[in-house]
Amino acid sequence: MYKSEKQTIFYVLGLYLSSTLLLIATLFATYYFYKQDELIHAEREILKEYSSTLEEKLLFVHENSDERYEYPRFEHFKSAIYDIDKKLIFSTLDTKIDSLEPLGDSHKQPII
Repeated sequence: MYKSEKQTIFYVLGLYLSSTLLLIATLFATYYFYKQDELIHAEREILKEYSSTLEEKLLFVHENSDERYEYPRFEHFKSAIYDIDKKLIFSTLDTKIDSLEPLGDSHKQPII
């Protein structure tokens, strides 16, 4: 076999291997980001469900209680309630929250 034939074979083999590895890496990256987005969406739906449950319980307590209120407690998550001036009323959280301001400028809604 001639030297030029060997060079051509190695060149084609290198091109084949690099393009195959690039394709596999692209497929894995696409799959990874798809699964990551899917997981974030699922977690967001769970949090919406928890938020809805908490809102329903608080509304029930507000409408059907006397002067003493018992803040609802949940097995799956912890929560807190703040007044309009962002002063803590009651909390089941383990840590203190330093700021109730949104992290980014894209969130202009108040935290409930």
